[in-house]
Amino acid sequence: LDQTWWQPYQATASAGRVTSPVDARPVSTNWSMGDGGSVSCPGAGRAWAPGLSDDATDCRHTYRHSSAGEAGDAFQLEATVTLEVTWTSNTGAGGTLPAISRTSRLDVEVGEIQAIGTD
Repeated sequence: LDQTWWQPYQATASAGRVTSPVDARPVSTNWSMGDGGSVSCPGAGRAWAPGLSDDATDCRHTYRHSSAGEAGDAFQLEATVTLEVTWTSNTGAGGTLPAISRTSRLDVEVGEIQAIGTD
């Protein structure tokens, strides 16, 4: 996920002399990997890049086989971000609203690498 998106958002509603700020804060990401696996992460995750170690993030998934033979020869990755929503008002009232979730999908082609050990 784009790290610049992972931030709190605020909007204010007004009705007469009453104003009510509403805050939405991303709190978790649930990943459906398309191969039957899933991962829940407390943040946006960190995209792998060449040179990063395998443990550069605690939010990771390893594909165990290629996506060849899947529809479009790709796995359909889904990322669902959950945002906590709270509100206050200039009257002193406030509270929690139902969480908001947003899902995005992306086709991911996974190739296969085979290693051969030699002495």
